[in-house]
Amino acid sequence: MTRPVGTGSRRASVSAVPAGERRLQDPEARREHARALAWHALNRRERTEAELRALLARKRVAPEDAEAVVRELVGAGFVDDARFAERFAEDRRRLDGWGAERIEQRLRALGILVRRGYPLELAHDALRRYAGVPEPD
Repeated sequence: MTRPVGTGSRRASVSAVPAGERRLQDPEARREHARALAWHALNRRERTEAELRALLARKRVAPEDAEAVVRELVGAGFVDDARFAERFAEDRRRLDGWGAERIEQRLRALGILVRRGYPLELAHDALRRYAGVPEPD
């Protein structure tokens, strides 16, 4: 037996917008959702700012919410591209035997250091230090 629309059916009392979409219309709920996605990613491994922004974009987080969450995490020290680059360079050199050029290429692909306005020489110093190359005079 079918019921006429609006006569006691449960759906008639609920708005036409699905629950998940209603929840994400609230700005604070959207921001909290973005935060949860970011923390889930960071709990797996350390990420760069660029990686985190890309991940949030793939999850369809609004750009302004993604930016706000990334800024929060950077400000609190949970996301730090310079620290990531140093650890990455050290690990790739020590554990995988990568050379400085390969490390630099991978860091560039990850979108850090040179892209973020760090002086190119800072990136090279970090790579030289972990590669065991003496600093120039």
